[in-house]
Amino acid sequence: MEKGEIFTVFQFEMNSEKISRITPEQRQEAYESIYQDYMYNREKLGAPASSINDYFSWISRKLDIHIVYFEKDKSVKNISFFSKTEQPGKIILHDLTQQEIPYEYIIADVSTFLAGVIGIGYLQIEPEKIINAGLFSDGHLVSEVGGFLFKNEFQSNFRPLLTNPFESMKFNQLRIHKEMYNFIEMIKEIKDDQFKLELEECLEAYENEKFFVCAAGLGSVLEHLLFLAINKHVAEADVKTNENSTASDYIGQLKKEPFFMDRRQSNYLKVVFAMRNSVSHFNKGIFNKDMCDQLLAGIKHSFDTYYMFENRPTLP
Repeated sequence: MEKGEIFTVFQFEMNSEKISRITPEQRQEAYESIYQDYMYNREKLGAPASSINDYFSWISRKLDIHIVYFEKDKSVKNISFFSKTEQPGKIILHDLTQQEIPYEYIIADVSTFLAGVIGIGYLQIEPEKIINAGLFSDGHLVSEVGGFLFKNEFQSNFRPLLTNPFESMKFNQLRIHKEMYNFIEMIKEIKDDQFKLELEECLEAYENEKFFVCAAGLGSVLEHLLFLAINKHVAEADVKTNENSTASDYIGQLKKEPFFMDRRQSNYLKVVFAMRNSVSHFNKGIFNKDMCDQLLAGIKHSFDTYYMFENRPTLP
């Protein structure tokens, strides 16, 4: 479904009768179009799919798009939002045009409006399932919410940021995150005492929420891992890197036989190294968990792709 048609069906001169005439087929066609906008932006990222699933919520397709219609200033308006679901997602319409919604909710921001109508009982949805990055006020085109969701998640989840002091996170949550990357198996496979020590010290800093220390150390861990991977798979006479090599040196080596790194992989490593390099340039503030998460993901990806070269995953 084209964007103009989505606007005509879901937003142009709406009333209860027109809302009721929107068919399941129209909702599904619109959902697919909006989802493709989201995935188009994802494909523009240099990072491989295996490393970004934690940062972008709609890759799995398990999000519903909600469109809520209500009366404001004697005309029908709408807001939209995304929510998590266990099934393949769909568009869900909520016609509140005949409901008496308090004025203070009508003029409020989207999150306050939703909290109000959920509290009244007009919307039957669990608030914790609503995606904070996927709230869109009246005036947003429904056809474009997929692209805006991706942009919001990129800005808040994926781009390395220097943030304000963070809320304290539970120790157990960080332990679970650590185990996601199977670092114990990585250490066993590599069998290098120095690498083991470096990585374990970084993980200890992570678990104790010392994210600046963790981020600084993970940069060295990444370089050490690439050094080990190159020396494992490249004949000694062809190795052009050493313990003092720069990011450009490692990437240059990985573009050659036997790895033949492509442009997409090269861009991804450059992003990871840019985060590593940024640590020494920021002298104030607090590094957030997201930067460490991205460096950890880069280490796991480099291990799977370069150190375990024979069994590296095939990218889509």
